[in-house]
Amino acid sequence: MMGLLGAGLLLAAISYAECQLVVDLPNGKIEGFQQTTYTKKVYNAYQGIPFAQPPVGNLRFQAPQPAKNWSGTLETKAYSDYCYNMDSDAPEENEDCLYLNVFTPILNADQNTTKLPVVFSIYGGGFRNGKAGISPRYWIDNDIVLVSHNYRIAAFGFLATGDTVVPGNAGLKDQNLALQWTYDNIHLFGGDRDRITIMGQSAGGASVGYHLLSPKSRGLFRAGIAESGSPLNTWTYLEDPLDYAFELAQTINSSIPSDLTSAQLLDFLQSVDAKAIDNAQAIIKTRPVIFTEPEHDGAFITKPMYESFESGDYTKVPLILGVNSEERITIISDLDSVAKSAAQRDADPSKVLPDTYHLKSGVDKNEAADIIYKAYAGDAKLADHLGKYVKWESDNRFTRGVIKQGLLMSNYSPVYFYQFSYDGVIGGFNLTIAEADRVSHGEEQNYLSTPGAVGDLDSGDALTHNRMIQMWTDFIKKLNPTPAKLELLQNLIWPQVAPDSYQYLNINDTLKIENTPKAEQFLAWQNLFDTYMQRPFTTY
Repeated sequence: MMGLLGAGLLLAAISYAECQLVVDLPNGKIEGFQQTTYTKKVYNAYQGIPFAQPPVGNLRFQAPQPAKNWSGTLETKAYSDYCYNMDSDAPEENEDCLYLNVFTPILNADQNTTKLPVVFSIYGGGFRNGKAGISPRYWIDNDIVLVSHNYRIAAFGFLATGDTVVPGNAGLKDQNLALQWTYDNIHLFGGDRDRITIMGQSAGGASVGYHLLSPKSRGLFRAGIAESGSPLNTWTYLEDPLDYAFELAQTINSSIPSDLTSAQLLDFLQSVDAKAIDNAQAIIKTRPVIFTEPEHDGAFITKPMYESFESGDYTKVPLILGVNSEERITIISDLDSVAKSAAQRDADPSKVLPDTYHLKSGVDKNEAADIIYKAYAGDAKLADHLGKYVKWESDNRFTRGVIKQGLLMSNYSPVYFYQFSYDGVIGGFNLTIAEADRVSHGEEQNYLSTPGAVGDLDSGDALTHNRMIQMWTDFIKKLNPTPAKLELLQNLIWPQVAPDSYQYLNINDTLKIENTPKAEQFLAWQNLFDTYMQRPFTTY
């Protein structure tokens, strides 16, 4: 008879055999570890897998290069350092940051023929801040493999010189290399490379749009989820990146002349310590550069974003796309500042026009601005109706570009548009103001990745969470967020956007199909662009 010790060792051996913690990648072996979800489902976690060489030295500001091979078995049991953020100064920030994470419910891919759908997650943060940190638990519970990754942001990710010396978009190229790595290797973790959905919020949502547009990402994914972000948002693009590059250099060293060549400027910026760049970019507070690149091998995007969506020059895959009901409601935390900004636009209504606008020749700027000003203020003043000013802020920064992307894409590919309007406890922002909606930028994220077990939520929050997870995971698996009528979803079928019928799903205490998100104001924006703006458009 086998002794207790022998039986225990046998059980341990059987348990280890059922769980493949060591994965043999093309670059070398890695070893992960096990975790459990709130429902006690076991999954394998691999954190800190290098997908690129450290972007240091002469690789700083340049396109990422694939990781080199390593010997032995690399332990991937903790998150790596993350890329330098613009608005923080944490000890975990590092220039050597290009690592990814894989979480899989398949415990032994070598012995399992089932391949699961994959979510490739891209974090937001305005292309200035952020790190890979999305919780895998609810995706794992629904038999979905999750991949998250770091990509360079702020100056390290988006510095450019307007030519091929520093062509720019290094951060988007980091995302692309991580996506290529996922496509090439995810089968080793039980994932199906032919069922990858790219997903992101804010800058992550805009990044999803950029991957739709980039020829470099074609064939690497079959669907997308873009929350509150679009390449058509004006904050995702800067027309003249060279000014920012010189500003960065001269903040580090004020004696740097403004007549350096691009190559000389690069030599200087590659010679200084990474921390000096990090400190300088925090002082400058200038948005990172995302711009139309010069044509060259390895270019990520070389054509205007709007025109590409309009002509159908993008990867035509199904997309969930949407906004929150009042993206910029958070600005009311400082009402004095809101009142001051509203008064400035009352005094000069042309300030309601987009930052990057180009009017047709001969157009009266005040006549054009009047269309937008009256769409929000009516015959009153914005300073007397701060909620209406908040609406303008939301639409100007986020909403109109996201809505327009959905409309343009509906001519060519399936788009499921939503507005998240549920104002719950875990949303995270609870201030309100008359004449504005209530749900701020990012609140929907708390219902896809709740801060605790669902059983700990109140009934409304739990219901909204369950609905969001049901629709998002059905889309990831079946390319349709409502493939069948379910009581959980009020037996509702979510329709696709059509060019002549902008139906969308309003996610609130109840679910409701409505027509044309932000209709009155959005139609005013369309009138402005169609009548007064100069083509070609880049953003919207």
